[in-house]
Amino acid sequence: MYQVGDLIIYGNTGVCKVMEITTRALDGKHKEQLFYVLEPLYQNCTISAPVNSTKVFMRPVISKKEAERLIDNIPS
Repeated sequence: MYQVGDLIIYGNTGVCKVMEITTRALDGKHKEQLFYVLEPLYQNCTISAPVNSTKVFMRPVISKKEAERLIDNIPS
């Protein structure tokens, strides 16, 4: 689970910052679910994404050092 302040890649939206983790009931019939409140770095909007959703791909942003290591391991 990501923490408030983490930077993640969210689907095709790109890099987002986790601003909040909250609970919501979508239709009042189901029990509450955990949601990430995401703020894209390059768009002016807010996204609510279910923590346990597998419909949209989420992954952490890698560090510069990790990226350089991956590039160095590409066969030439």
